[in-house]
Amino acid sequence: MAVLVIEMSTSSIKVMAVDAKCDIICEFSERIGISSDGVQQPDEICAAVLRMGRKTIELYSQSDPATEITAIGIVSTWHNSLVVDAAGNARTPSYTWTYREPGTVAAFYKKQDPEHALAYYKKTGCLVNGTYVSFRMKYFTENGFTFGKNEILIDQGTYLFHKLTGVFQESYSMASGTGLFALQAMDWDSAIAAEMGVPLEALPELCDYASCQPLCARAASMLGLKQGIPVVTAHPDGAMNQIGDDALEDGIMTLSVGTSAALRMISARAAVPDLPSLWCYYAPGSYLTGAATSGCANCVDWFVHNVCGNLYDYKDFDQMAEQELESPENASCDPPIFLPFLFGERAPGWSEGRQGGFLHLNGRHGTGAMYRAVLEGICFNIRQCYDVLCRVNHAPERIHVSGGVVRSKVWSRILANVLQKELLLSPVQNTSSIGGAKLALFAAGEIPDIHSHVVKARETVSPDPAMSGIYDRLYREYCDCYDKTRPEL
Repeated sequence: MAVLVIEMSTSSIKVMAVDAKCDIICEFSERIGISSDGVQQPDEICAAVLRMGRKTIELYSQSDPATEITAIGIVSTWHNSLVVDAAGNARTPSYTWTYREPGTVAAFYKKQDPEHALAYYKKTGCLVNGTYVSFRMKYFTENGFTFGKNEILIDQGTYLFHKLTGVFQESYSMASGTGLFALQAMDWDSAIAAEMGVPLEALPELCDYASCQPLCARAASMLGLKQGIPVVTAHPDGAMNQIGDDALEDGIMTLSVGTSAALRMISARAAVPDLPSLWCYYAPGSYLTGAATSGCANCVDWFVHNVCGNLYDYKDFDQMAEQELESPENASCDPPIFLPFLFGERAPGWSEGRQGGFLHLNGRHGTGAMYRAVLEGICFNIRQCYDVLCRVNHAPERIHVSGGVVRSKVWSRILANVLQKELLLSPVQNTSSIGGAKLALFAAGEIPDIHSHVVKARETVSPDPAMSGIYDRLYREYCDCYDKTRPEL
């Protein structure tokens, strides 16, 4: 048997058939459109999902015609939102975490009453920041938006779930990243919802990770699947990454590198520090404390496409960076410093007005030096997050790494040297999709629990002791540049 897993990230869709051993049998992926201000069209995304789902199922049937797809898992992202009517028709576009307009509202909220802002953070585990659905809705309602009768505020994953089942149902895990959910009460918070301009009745029913609904006839026909198979409620990629990467126990830190980067650690209780810096969300059966950056692969793409005009491919850039580091003269020289805040800053400073770019750049620096600086700047930002997370929790026993950094030897090497920690690279590119597959397999009764199928084969990247002094110095220079460019509150 096998399950179908659908993962919708900020920039792409992946659909794959995964067998009971969590091996990917076949898959399709596609880039999806997103406007420069972080807005997407929800129906276009759903249409692409159904189209790729049909192709995946047809390909799987050719490879194994005797075995059926028995369940569907959905993985989406935290912090996206749209409003739909009672029939499930989208009234608004889908707004992603990169939509920055609400930042001014969040900044005013924090400045106007710091104690109230701190109380909000302690209750929700979410920072006072325009990234979150709560402040996005406050921004919209202050600018004239009103909810119509029976309209519902949901996320893109829940929107797809409704298309597949006809039911509005949101996971606790997804809700915990909205800023409208009280961690201790494990429910929507009526006072916060009212403050943000969201009627309580406009929020969907909540459920835990084992909840599912039957695939409706229309969606079954469009996908070429049997009507009634279980569809698991949509879950966020960050939580699914913990499941897929076997990181559901204390002492393991995960680092996933995609459009942004996120460091996470599991804890048995909701751990919200007194100083707003880290977020705390609900993960299946536990809590997840972490820090997310705003700049990562999006900064790499910016340099490759916008600065260099696609003159070289990513492998070429990696070779340039390797040459920079392999040269003793270049490795120890004063390279430019890159601040990866082209898309604002989340952790550690959560500064709405933060901007990025190169510092200490001179005429001796070429493309290779600049690309090296981009990779290093991203890693320095990750180290900032790592240091904060270790202070609040504790230093990890192991660090599991997944995502784009795994494919780049030079990037993973720089990261190990900057953190001065051994990294365990996941052999699976899409660990969050594997997490979604485990939930679907569990829903179908094929595995006993979500701890099944432990990932064993991992490549290890160790820091180079000879580079520790160099990177300590460069990190101090980065922190100095970071402090000097801090925007006024």
